[in-house]
Amino acid sequence: MDGGKLPSELFESLVYNISLLLVLVGLYSGVWHRSGLRPRLREALDGLIIGVICLAVMANPWTLRTGLVFDVRSILLGIAGLFFGAVPALIAAAMAAAYRVYMGGIGLWTGLCVIIISVGLGLLWRRLRPSLQLTGSMRELYLFGLVLHILMLAAMFLLPWATALETVGRIALPVLVAYPLGTVLLGVLLVHQRENVQAAHRLAGSEAKYKALFDNSNDAVFFHAMGPGAIAGKFIDVNSVACERLGYTREELLQLTPVDIDADGMTNAQRAALEVLARTGHALFEMVHAARDGRRIPVEISSRVFDYEGTPHVLSVARDITERKLADERLKKLSDQVPGVIYQYRLYPDGRSCFPYSSSGMNDIYERTPEEVREDATPVFGRIHPDDIKSTSEAIFASARDLSVFHREFRVVLPRQGLRWRMSDARPERLPDGGTLWYGIISDITDRKSAEAERERLMTAIDQAAEMVVLAGPAGEIKYVNPAFELVTGYARGEVTGKNISVLKSGKQDDAFYKSMWEALSAGRNWEGRMVNKRKDGTLYTEESTISPVKDPSGRIVSFVAVKRDITEQMRLEGQLLQSQKMEAVGLLAGGIAHDFNNILTAIKGYCSLIVKTMPEGDANRADMGEIMSLAERAAMLTSQLLAFSRKQIMAPKVIDLNATLGDMSKMLRRVIGEEVSLSTRLSPGACMVKVDPAQMEQVLMNLVLNARDAVSKGGRIELETEILEPGADFFAARPGLARGRLVCVRVRDNGCGMDAEAKKRIFEPFYTTKEHGKGTGLGLPMVYGTVKQSGGEIDVASQPGEGTVFTLYFPVADPEQPARPGLEAPPIESGTETILLVEDEDQLRRLGERLLRAGGYTVISAENGKAALEAAARHGRPLDLLLTDVVMPGMGGRELALALTARGLVRRVIYMSGYTEDTIVKHGVLEAGIAFVYKPFTPEALYAKIRAALDGPADQAKA
Repeated sequence: MDGGKLPSELFESLVYNISLLLVLVGLYSGVWHRSGLRPRLREALDGLIIGVICLAVMANPWTLRTGLVFDVRSILLGIAGLFFGAVPALIAAAMAAAYRVYMGGIGLWTGLCVIIISVGLGLLWRRLRPSLQLTGSMRELYLFGLVLHILMLAAMFLLPWATALETVGRIALPVLVAYPLGTVLLGVLLVHQRENVQAAHRLAGSEAKYKALFDNSNDAVFFHAMGPGAIAGKFIDVNSVACERLGYTREELLQLTPVDIDADGMTNAQRAALEVLARTGHALFEMVHAARDGRRIPVEISSRVFDYEGTPHVLSVARDITERKLADERLKKLSDQVPGVIYQYRLYPDGRSCFPYSSSGMNDIYERTPEEVREDATPVFGRIHPDDIKSTSEAIFASARDLSVFHREFRVVLPRQGLRWRMSDARPERLPDGGTLWYGIISDITDRKSAEAERERLMTAIDQAAEMVVLAGPAGEIKYVNPAFELVTGYARGEVTGKNISVLKSGKQDDAFYKSMWEALSAGRNWEGRMVNKRKDGTLYTEESTISPVKDPSGRIVSFVAVKRDITEQMRLEGQLLQSQKMEAVGLLAGGIAHDFNNILTAIKGYCSLIVKTMPEGDANRADMGEIMSLAERAAMLTSQLLAFSRKQIMAPKVIDLNATLGDMSKMLRRVIGEEVSLSTRLSPGACMVKVDPAQMEQVLMNLVLNARDAVSKGGRIELETEILEPGADFFAARPGLARGRLVCVRVRDNGCGMDAEAKKRIFEPFYTTKEHGKGTGLGLPMVYGTVKQSGGEIDVASQPGEGTVFTLYFPVADPEQPARPGLEAPPIESGTETILLVEDEDQLRRLGERLLRAGGYTVISAENGKAALEAAARHGRPLDLLLTDVVMPGMGGRELALALTARGLVRRVIYMSGYTEDTIVKHGVLEAGIAFVYKPFTPEALYAKIRAALDGPADQAKA
């Protein structure tokens, strides 16, 4: 971009951003500030909304170069600190900082610094110059904006020096011209908006009070002065209802006094009411108004005295009670036909009470006659349940005190009916003597209470159910969900009520699936099945659902009830179990193959060794025999990998530091992967001590690195990491085979081609490979899997096509071991004169063993199975020097044979041999202490060395 175009483009971008900011803030301050919230909640919501506005302007930046962007967040955050205070400003700053970290790039630290400077300067200015946020001085707002953006330009020098100079040189003029003006505009806008909102609130409040008093009242309202002796003056104001009801114009009424519209003159009741009004400042009484046309209008007057312009005035509300009077008459006629009891209840100033009127329903509700309670209400209170009498009395006195509607549900204990529920609703009025009179009705709600209790029990059961319960309308709109639904989906009840059940759709089921389901439900049939749905956070889960139609008495479907169970974890565990069973079956097969194959390889290597010894040095066939031996070694390696996968290999575990292992291997690994692929290590600062077989662990790491090398292209990257973790219970619940506690984590990460889901499912299967033909045996990763599992660890793999692969190994942290004392090793001896009992069920191997042992000078007694070996040892007549036996044999195995011979004193020392071990001599793949073992396939030299070590070493190192 050339320098000439830059200011213009930057100015345009800044004007756009400032305009967007002004519009958003204008809308916010013009609409949001009309709502009434508690201050703390208001501050938090202010911060969130300002943060959202900030994110909106940050989403439309002007980009100088990749990672170096400019927007007007400094204006918004500075004004936020100045006008809104610490809490909103800091919340908005945190949101802006999080988004800037997400954007990343070369300008990250500069951007964060600008955010801190903007909020900090705004808060500091607010503290030092609080009047600015009230007056909105344009000069001071411009000074504030200029200082803020000079500091913003200074923050550019957090960039590399050359970039900072170039950036400041290119943006200084637009920034120092546009940004302060934007600050002024935003500040002035907020001040004006606040003034307008406050003025509108004051005006609206005043108008609302006046309108509520005069225009919106259903009753006639009169306002007049009160002179000495409670003499009423002329009306000062009246509402339209008063004019319409009495037939006067407003001007005519304002020439009259309350006495002029009194139809009956001053009665004793009115004099008492005026006395109460003068004494207490308020009164409630009845009178009859005289309309202009002579009509008599019974009214209920509620008057209150208050001070207005220094003198007492009266505000009276006159309610037309014509209908109520007629209703009283009708009520009297109908009350006996209404279920329950219709009543008047009077509370005297001295605390006495009675039911001046009650319908015949009193006989059923309280099992008392109306006459029994007309003068004294005590018989009724004697029927109220002892646990409810106090709260009911308190509610009566509260209603009398506040003249609030009395509503109460309570229990009664009746002689004939027993325990019953009653509900009373009554409206009070103040009587001239200061007492209170209620008009109300008491109903029997025993059946409703029983139904509510039953429903409560049902709802409690549903709310506590582990399964999700959803009630939906006929169109699928959600009416109710239980807490289990909220827990599984992440949606609160209020968030989904009224929404269609399709809010959970994941897109994993096609239209035909839903069509079939709705066809069944619409036909009135139940539907059962599985489906994949989506939680609020976007993650998917699998559920088992049973959906049933709910019909009304006419058979019409009015709703659906669904009982759902989240089976995601169950399916994952089932998948793990199936995979584990499959791997175990393959492992058993691989172990059996390895056993037979190792026997064959032992024979091949042994006979080759015998033949080579008979050939002269110059014989051309020696090279051919060497090739045969080399191929046998390669075949032995394959069987070793098969046994590693099936976890049947024998381990020699030691406590080692994986940091040291990776450090020692890194140089060799770099040579192996070549110069076109980079290898880096990031090791935990603490020692990563684990108990594993060092050689096998090196092979595991080698295989993973080589596998990563094959996955990356030229210029690829492989990373080795170690870390010590302390996972939570959920981690171990997903990996039940892993010992609880601190773990050493090893990651082998590459940025190669990655794998799809199908490949990830099968990578640990023997002979499965994604490599080209001839470039892999398909046993490397199975060997890794078997070794890690046999070592008490776990292995996870994460990969996506095109995004690389991460293999993660977990091992329990081990305590360091005491180093073994160094000793002197004697040179191997290949011959001896002792007597050896050789037991091998394979004829070829047994004959080979006889030849090798006799060639070494030993006396050999051979047997094809355990029974024959016992008989041969018994015939020998004296203890044998050594038992050399295969471990896995039909009938009696090698361990059983060795224990039998030892118990009878027929053998002193034992060497086991096998190409595949059962649990007879190993525990979890680790050879039992004191067991001498030679692994098939072996060479004659290895056999001779093991025999001499067993015969010449301590007896407890070659025990049965």
